[in-house]
Amino acid sequence: MKYLLLFPGLLVSTLVNAQNQDWFCDPEKDGIAKRWYDTEIGNQKALIIYPQETTNSNLVVFIHGDSPFRDPVYQYNISKSISEITNAVTVAILRPGYRDDCGDLSGGNKGLTMGDNYTEEIVKAIASVISTIKEEESTTQTIVMGHSGGAALTALLAQSNPELIDQSILVACPCNLAAWRKSMATLTNNPNWSNPMGGLSPMDGISKLDLNKKIHLYVGENDLATPPFLTTEFYNSTNGLGATVTMKIIPGEDHESVLKPALLSMMMKEVNLLQN
Repeated sequence: MKYLLLFPGLLVSTLVNAQNQDWFCDPEKDGIAKRWYDTEIGNQKALIIYPQETTNSNLVVFIHGDSPFRDPVYQYNISKSISEITNAVTVAILRPGYRDDCGDLSGGNKGLTMGDNYTEEIVKAIASVISTIKEEESTTQTIVMGHSGGAALTALLAQSNPELIDQSILVACPCNLAAWRKSMATLTNNPNWSNPMGGLSPMDGISKLDLNKKIHLYVGENDLATPPFLTTEFYNSTNGLGATVTMKIIPGEDHESVLKPALLSMMMKEVNLLQN
């Protein structure tokens, strides 16, 4: 409970999700398709949102965070907002092992939500979903955006499957897994964060990045869950390799508010997707 109280934005997110759950649980709504994709670790859920105009050739995939306290649904609202402001086809992936408020469950192991589910098999499953959707939708540009743990998975995808992604957006990334766990152990006084456990760290794979693919990094100045030093370290390391990378530490924002509508618009503008 102490962890939850440290991040009041999580409580706000819970209330918003509860108020807006009906639309994304209804697969019969116009412009919305719920699809399941078979992977080696089971079927994965993806909600696809189509813009009113179907000529757009951009695909934006959003990957939610670790969501330790509730079943995640905010990814659906974020994807809907992105589709509305960009006119792109957007996809919200329900990460392997997670259940949402619609009662749907993606196959796989959720783990302890401490980075132990940033694994090769999880990354491979998400890559398979994205690859299939790209073929189905025949889009010409794919942007993958991840928040928190989803940002770590996005970075790992960019390292393992660079051919799938044209631009990456990492928001509040725990990109150095060991440093993040140490920070969380101190912040929460939870000894479990110090226990030995698996998980891939994006910092360990930066040499695998395609240096010509753009990476956009964002983090709130007041983010306690994934402090700015984690993003800064990843930026310095990738920039030092010659990667095409940008970083913004956003004044006054925290782990949750960094995804508010005005900032989503700013992020979409910086990947050249914002509609006039």
